[in-house]
Amino acid sequence: LIWRNENKDQAEVLDDMNQIRDHDLAISAMWLDRPFDTFVNNFDFDPKRFPAPDEMVAQVQALGMRMAMWSTPYAEAGSTHHDDIVAKGWYVDLPAIAKGIVKWGGPIDLTHPDAYAMWRDAIGTVAKRGIEGWKLDFAEDVQIGFGKLRLRYGFHDGSDERTMHHGYALPYHQVYADNLPAAGGFLLSRAGTYGDQAITTMIWPGDLDANLMAHGQCDDDACHVGGLPASVAAMLGLAASGYPLYAADTGGYRHTRPSKHTFMRWLAQTGLSAVQQIGGGKQSNPWDFTAYEGSQFDAEVLDAAVYYTRLHSRLFPYIYSAALRAQAHEPGPIRPFGLVHPELVAVAGHDAVAQSQYYLGEQLLVAPVVDVKPGREVLLPPGVWLDWWTHKPVPGDPAKARRLQLTVPLSRIPLWLLAGGLVPMLRPTIDTLAPATAPGVDSFANDVGRLHVLVGPGASGEVAVYDGSVVALTDGPDAAGLKVKIEPGSEFNKGSELEIWMSAPAAVRMDGESLAAGAPGACQSCWWLDPADATLHIRLPAGAHEVAIDRQLP
Repeated sequence: LIWRNENKDQAEVLDDMNQIRDHDLAISAMWLDRPFDTFVNNFDFDPKRFPAPDEMVAQVQALGMRMAMWSTPYAEAGSTHHDDIVAKGWYVDLPAIAKGIVKWGGPIDLTHPDAYAMWRDAIGTVAKRGIEGWKLDFAEDVQIGFGKLRLRYGFHDGSDERTMHHGYALPYHQVYADNLPAAGGFLLSRAGTYGDQAITTMIWPGDLDANLMAHGQCDDDACHVGGLPASVAAMLGLAASGYPLYAADTGGYRHTRPSKHTFMRWLAQTGLSAVQQIGGGKQSNPWDFTAYEGSQFDAEVLDAAVYYTRLHSRLFPYIYSAALRAQAHEPGPIRPFGLVHPELVAVAGHDAVAQSQYYLGEQLLVAPVVDVKPGREVLLPPGVWLDWWTHKPVPGDPAKARRLQLTVPLSRIPLWLLAGGLVPMLRPTIDTLAPATAPGVDSFANDVGRLHVLVGPGASGEVAVYDGSVVALTDGPDAAGLKVKIEPGSEFNKGSELEIWMSAPAAVRMDGESLAAGAPGACQSCWWLDPADATLHIRLPAGAHEVAIDRQLP
């Protein structure tokens, strides 16, 4: 996802879209921030700034982006439905002290069936123009009390602030969910409650600080809600609370534009999360090299954005498979380290080290650098772990947990693949998951393509992809060779490509027959070695296959 704070006009939206594709950023959705309509929640486009909105939406979608919009449960004075809502008493009955807190008035009483139907139909007028998702803001103004004073709110169904303090999220999110398309629609919600996991798609944590401060940390100016450390904590807490998809604003929102240091650390972390959302209060577009109040991005920032958006998009089969498992009440794509290894964090001193590290799926361990230090300490669990950047096993006894003190370059994030790990991925050229009609945009929705599988040798393992594809690895630390079996599923049935972290093989066989060496992109069945990162690539045709690789003798 990407967004710009307070979109200026249609030309700016289309320029951002073209910048995304011109700079090779693999991004699949954009949402429009206010003000785009004539009044808040008039569900139209201001013709002075958006003279051809349907053409704009069509151009964005042609370039391979889902199109979404910002909204709230308020109707600003002057909007189409405001006077009718007032006349029919469809606003929530507010205590006097609460009136005027939100400048657009109180929330609509969505427990009233007629008010609900009116709002649903109003949303539908703009949804029919191609809008595929919604960012749902605010709606947290139903408060239980102020100090010792109880604040009394009244709702049509008889409920009050004691339940609707959180419960208002349910009808609020549902009325927008009613307008989502059958395929590709999404909700990005600011808050939720028990039961909302079945309605909203993902949570974003509200307006975090554009810095690396922890929640409650203070400096000379203020005490802060928190930046990247608070975001990671929110993500891990939500993952344990039935919300597998979390989308922070990469770089934060409040106070200022993030520094280059903050943005790059945050960018690496969201790239290795379930949802990567780029945007903030002071224009965090990675191609914008203008200096803002001491913050200036540069080519290193843009290069990192290209790398991490593409890596994140390539990981779609891996992340989506885990997300669907979460629907069945199994662990989702984000797995807090302490839930996976309670026996390790129970050891004195380990909990503080491991608080901000997590598993992405079952095979990847992520330890983001969340503060201003040049590195961090990591608690590595037992097992053979392969460093993402060197492809080499971490030294030490794999039977024991290890604590590592790391210095981490700004463009990197501590990341390991478990030996025996199999990570299903999309092709390296992927630009978007959404449909696209513009030439040169590589779309997963248009062409699923080959299933790429990252293979971590040194142990045996198996992975099941969401479409029914199954990949199995047979290997061990002392094995002279390894085998990989692939069974295609309903979507990934156009062949596959293995990316194995190993040196040149002595021989490669497919289904018992010798497989010849070839050149990248020039064969349907061949292998080649990428010497730059010591990765063996094996390209296989459609169908089920078994590949055997003999290692070179020392």
